[in-house]
Amino acid sequence: MSVESILRKAKKTLREMDSQDQRALGTIAGIIAGEVANRAYNNQTQEGKEQWERTRLMHHGDAGYLLREFKKKDPFYEGLGEGLMVSDLQDLDKCVYPKLEQAKRKGRKKT
Repeated sequence: MSVESILRKAKKTLREMDSQDQRALGTIAGIIAGEVANRAYNNQTQEGKEQWERTRLMHHGDAGYLLREFKKKDPFYEGLGEGLMVSDLQDLDKCVYPKLEQAKRKGRKKT
């Protein structure tokens, strides 16, 4: 069985699930992906960690926030984003998305 046929079958199965199950599956996948990233980082030498931090575009919690915000109509991706955010809670103080959330809330209050 080819990778393409596995992906086609997985997409078909996902489309057949109800939205709550899609979101739950996405959340689980996001948590797992985030924990893989955490483990890869933690297994680096100090020099490796420093290079990782210099070259990282963003924390995976920030990537999850963007995914959740821009894929609101897709429960799987919304859950995936939330799972990435949950798995990056230990770096919340280094993430950008809490500040984005505050700005978004302030903008809503003015309207």
